[in-house]
Amino acid sequence: MVSRLALAVRALSVYSVATAVAPANAATALDARDASNSSWAQYVRSPSSSTVIPVGIVAGSVTGNVSDPGALLGVDASHVTVLSRLSSADAVACLTIDFGQVHAGQLHINFAGAQKAPGSDAAAGHGHPSLQLAFSETMEYLTDQSDFTRSFNAPDDTSDHVVFDGVDQIAVKLDPYTWIDQQGYFLNKYFNTVVLALDRFYPNHTDAETSLLSKDPKFGDYAFLPRNGSVTYYNALYVLALQRGADLADYLSQDSLSSTWRQRAGTVARSLLQRNWDSSVGAFFDGSPCSGSALCPTHSQDGNSLAILSGVTASHAGNSSSNGTTAAAESILTFLSSAMRRPYGNAFFDNDRLGSFSQRVYPFLAYFELAARFATSRATAPSAYEELRRLYGWMSAHEPGVTFWEGIDAGGAPFEQGFTSMAHGWSAGVTPLLTGFVLGVKPTAPGFGTWAVKPVVDGSGLSWARGQVPTPAGPLSVSWQIGSGNASFRIQVDVPQGTNGTVSVPVDDTTTSVTLDGTEVLVATSDGYVTVPCGAGTHVVEVGSSEIAVDLK
Repeated sequence: MVSRLALAVRALSVYSVATAVAPANAATALDARDASNSSWAQYVRSPSSSTVIPVGIVAGSVTGNVSDPGALLGVDASHVTVLSRLSSADAVACLTIDFGQVHAGQLHINFAGAQKAPGSDAAAGHGHPSLQLAFSETMEYLTDQSDFTRSFNAPDDTSDHVVFDGVDQIAVKLDPYTWIDQQGYFLNKYFNTVVLALDRFYPNHTDAETSLLSKDPKFGDYAFLPRNGSVTYYNALYVLALQRGADLADYLSQDSLSSTWRQRAGTVARSLLQRNWDSSVGAFFDGSPCSGSALCPTHSQDGNSLAILSGVTASHAGNSSSNGTTAAAESILTFLSSAMRRPYGNAFFDNDRLGSFSQRVYPFLAYFELAARFATSRATAPSAYEELRRLYGWMSAHEPGVTFWEGIDAGGAPFEQGFTSMAHGWSAGVTPLLTGFVLGVKPTAPGFGTWAVKPVVDGSGLSWARGQVPTPAGPLSVSWQIGSGNASFRIQVDVPQGTNGTVSVPVDDTTTSVTLDGTEVLVATSDGYVTVPCGAGTHVVEVGSSEIAVDLK
């Protein structure tokens, strides 16, 4: 038998080279979404069982000599499906099984028996029963070969017979793995690697005059982007790496390193603003050179978004005490909305000066823009929800419908047809967005020792949200609701023992009443929120009914 394992599969084509017999598996089929059900539960598409059987045979897919193909659907365990091909002149026996939607897992096929074709010459290698499988994440690109997998990039392992070109592999144990080391073990073991990266590798690729990273053209980039020089994306990431490295140094009481890295982050941020800021549009240039220009007149989604998230924009001269530190960030987000908006998301470049990129959308990179929109201010929050719905709404409305694409090209099609991963983990940024901004839960110290709950509700169109985030001390549960009883906004948090944090609620102004567990608290607003501290236990924060201004459109 020749078989392949797919991590994500919508359809499976089965081909018989000789004679093979396969019975049905017993399992529970996944029902399609019930549109008549008004409950949010209708959108839960995960199977009710860890074992999933096909929902049908694709119409017109049965060719050659296939008897009782429906037995593969598990309706009657006493029946078997038989695929036979008695001679090379016969058509290949084939059928396509539809699992209804993409599932991640391991395929199991039970064989009732197999036999050689009568009169075959076994010595010549003829007549040996074999079964070939081809997986596809979509019906559109289903062929007699599996969708492209990274294994096609690997040569056949002719010595150990472990890796074969075009054959999917599973290289980890199926059993759950439990992390047993104490908090900090990994950091203590590898912190010196962080030091080497920040104090040796990066400085070796830094422009001495500007303190900016300068990418060598020989180095690669995602999506094969032809970028080099002091690119905004790399330097914004460099600032973020220095900041996060400083946080790690703080945890290990490495005060000197922490101070050095934060100072360097500030220097790089100021240099990046000075070199790459395009005042004509209110956003960063990509930073690469192109034909006829040392600073190509093109702007990228990745660099601009990460410049906001890393705090580079906070030191922009256009920020003032009257508008806080968000003016530059809001300018960038306004530009991205106008220059990169597409029906299926926001493109990752505004023009094609570096290549044909202005129509392409990467959900992976959209995560950073969406996070920047959620994080910048209440004024930009509605645009985060709008883009999120436009991007993920497009993917949910097109095949395969329940998974996230690697990339989207002009017209909203997969940007490399069957080569494109249609169940792409890098594109699942909507998950932390929902947890960190919609539910509003984020850690503020290692191991959730401290945390912050700050739901972003403006422009959400939501009336409630609830969820639970696991922490080493136990689950942190959050439930919020718009218009609950006499309160215009109500949030309840169930805090595990040994932790503490803050809960922030949206308010209109300082005349709004805010209560914590029934006791009115002093209202001091910051960015349109009131923040109150909470320790272990159950706490309820309510906002008075008359003054809250939450745009749900």
